[in-house]
Amino acid sequence: MQLNSIVIDEIDRSDSEKIELKNKLKARSDKKTNWAINEIIAMCEIEKKFNIDFNNVNGSWAGAFGIPQFLPSSYLRYAVDGNNDNKIDLFNMEDAIFSVANYLNKKNWGTTVEQQKNAVWSYNNSWDYVDAVLNLSQLIKGNSKK
Repeated sequence: MQLNSIVIDEIDRSDSEKIELKNKLKARSDKKTNWAINEIIAMCEIEKKFNIDFNNVNGSWAGAFGIPQFLPSSYLRYAVDGNNDNKIDLFNMEDAIFSVANYLNKKNWGTTVEQQKNAVWSYNNSWDYVDAVLNLSQLIKGNSKK
């Protein structure tokens, strides 16, 4: 059904609109391709530097893995050894917590709600996600005082 509506919409478009749409699709495709290539390069770098075999790592369709669901490029930039065992394992709670703290710190987490929102938004570009994370953190804070 969706394809039919796209075809019908396409018939009604002017030539300039078709060219504009084609250019937008090409730019989006190029952006996604470059993103994927960079993540694969980061994954290969992790395998070499940290001796991690990604054939044995469970992750998302996008390549995010571990408790914090870091992409390979985020692992290289933000992951830290939180329990001082000389390895970074994002499936280990201490390493995951310290890595997320490092990420948020590098993204300018601060005491204001605006700073916190911007830091979380840099992880997931969805304001609904940001609100959900910050609301959950307030609930956890409230329960920890009891």
